[in-house]
Amino acid sequence: VLLGVGVTFSCIALIVNALAKGYDFFTYYFTLFLTPMMFLSGIFFPLEQLPAVVRAIAVWLPLASAVELVRPLFLDQWPREPLRHLSVLLVYTVAGAGADAPSVPGLRTRAPAIRVRAEVLDGLPQVARRRGLSWPWRLP
Repeated sequence: VLLGVGVTFSCIALIVNALAKGYDFFTYYFTLFLTPMMFLSGIFFPLEQLPAVVRAIAVWLPLASAVELVRPLFLDQWPREPLRHLSVLLVYTVAGAGADAPSVPGLRTRAPAIRVRAEVLDGLPQVARRRGLSWPWRLP
């Protein structure tokens, strides 16, 4: 189950990776997708405490299905509705893996290369001195 959840979230990350125009774009994935999903998926408090509209959306999030599958297994119980939760994870996995395919227009098939320019690296010692640090980053 845990391996399947890991594959699901790595396939979702493929979509973000394909859409990323730079390194800073990845913060949107955590801020706009993962963090709200953690609060809405029943990790910190039960889904029953959410309003009905929010609960209807939350039960279809991949992390909510992962929680509903894994939590009972740790308590030596069998999950309720395991096929529904597995199918939700499978849909996200297939969508994530399929969206990275080269046949989808507008998506790139490779991760954007993170390039560090030489002038940025050359400027690091000056920035360190201005901030009162010695190079390489020793505290005064």
